[in-house]
Amino acid sequence: MRKLLQGLLCAAALLPLGSAYADLSNIRINGFGQVVGGTTMSNDHAAQGYGADPKFDQESLYALQISAPLTSKMTATAQLLGRGTEDFKPKFAWAYLKYQISDDWSVKLGRQRIPIFYFSETLDVGVSYPWLRPPTAVYGLAAGVTNFDAITVGYSHQWGKLRFEPVLSYGRWKGGINYAGSESTFTGTQMAVISLTTTYDEWISLHTNYATWKSSVTGSPMDGLIAGLNSAGLGTAANDLAINGDTLGIIDLGAEINYAKWQVIAEYDAARSFHNFIPHSHVGFLTVGRHFGRFEPLLTYVRSNNSSSSQALNEIPDTSGNQQFRAIVGSILKSQRTRENYYIFDLRYDLANNVALKFSYTAFNSSIAGTASSNLLSAGVAYSF
Repeated sequence: MRKLLQGLLCAAALLPLGSAYADLSNIRINGFGQVVGGTTMSNDHAAQGYGADPKFDQESLYALQISAPLTSKMTATAQLLGRGTEDFKPKFAWAYLKYQISDDWSVKLGRQRIPIFYFSETLDVGVSYPWLRPPTAVYGLAAGVTNFDAITVGYSHQWGKLRFEPVLSYGRWKGGINYAGSESTFTGTQMAVISLTTTYDEWISLHTNYATWKSSVTGSPMDGLIAGLNSAGLGTAANDLAINGDTLGIIDLGAEINYAKWQVIAEYDAARSFHNFIPHSHVGFLTVGRHFGRFEPLLTYVRSNNSSSSQALNEIPDTSGNQQFRAIVGSILKSQRTRENYYIFDLRYDLANNVALKFSYTAFNSSIAGTASSNLLSAGVAYSF
């Protein structure tokens, strides 16, 4: 599918000059990026990929997006994105065709963003949201799975001051993710997403979503343990730990209010995965900000609760020969049962309509035994063109 879409995008750019849609004025080129640096200011702990030594590649990125009309109703779009964590090597993040059936209905086919969270569509466009980064307790819930190859049917209609936008998507995805601190391969099948965004008078917006798919992960640090359990005849316990075609479900509820000079954003997610060691999660945040000219200070409170089933441990008989397995599996499951809460202070200054300077300070507090509370100081510049 990706090669087909790339070919169509090239064709869009090389349409015969006699065609109305070959006019370069009809081809839109946009871009965005950000340069972000951060430090925990301590050698005792790490936070979100940062340590005591300042790093500038963890969240820095750039992107170029091209949209070319193929007909009066069909558009081809491609987005190349390079991340600092991948040496800024450009990759196709998006590559899709969009067909505008009518003023209200549209269909997209190809590689596109999974519409799970309130800011999913603009998650990489740092200048589009007020924080330096959206709260990772929520936006990291999908473990780095942000795009998929899918068909999406969208509807958008305005009734007076009320806009109603339901979306239905179905697809699959296979790609690399950073899982449990290791590069792993994720395969998602039967990925179905239904979402609804309702906006009233441009000052209040409500978002609800349900996403589900079957997940498989290979190349993770768990593979050795799972192989050992299978070799020891403990296949049931191994299956209860492995992520192999297991169902994952995420419910998202979000809201944003922009009234006078105040901005309030809240989002809550519940995620549940069956027959593996991934914890059941309940996470949410509340942000309050106020504009003072070009400045906007924001305060965010984040709360995260994770729990895990003891089913895999119960499948290992409590005998002398299994004590090592029970200790390892018990330790893994215990590490998934966490409660974290933290505050984030952000300050945004708009250098221009499309350039923002941002500062962020996060104070973490974790219930994980042996894990120290940590602080993260970071700053960056986000832009679009």
